[in-house]
Amino acid sequence: MGRALRKTPWGQRVGERLAEALETHLSQADLARRLKVSDGAISTWVSGGVPDAWSRLRDVCREAQCSADWLLGLGKYDLPLPDEVREPVDPGPVLPVLRAAVDSGAVSVEQLRAAVRRLRDSA
Repeated sequence: MGRALRKTPWGQRVGERLAEALETHLSQADLARRLKVSDGAISTWVSGGVPDAWSRLRDVCREAQCSADWLLGLGKYDLPLPDEVREPVDPGPVLPVLRAAVDSGAVSVEQLRAAVRRLRDSA
């Protein structure tokens, strides 16, 4: 069964994030060895070649209105994300996005405070 890859703007962002994470944590070769894939596969991902399964997971999360971390049990969050923060956002305008989420009633100030406390406690 072949692995379908497609290069999209979203795939490019995923590749950039993966490259950034690898700079901090391990090399492409180390990741390839740990995942039992070729170095070329990691290189393809870093350059924006996204397996269709990754795109499907993104679609599932969008439609189910949850984050991939939450869905896969990897994140620190125990609830799906509200509409206003579901899509990827530039880290710069986070405060206006959070303010809009509170103003719209999608999330309460107390929920945000609790999330901050959980993040602080887990750090």
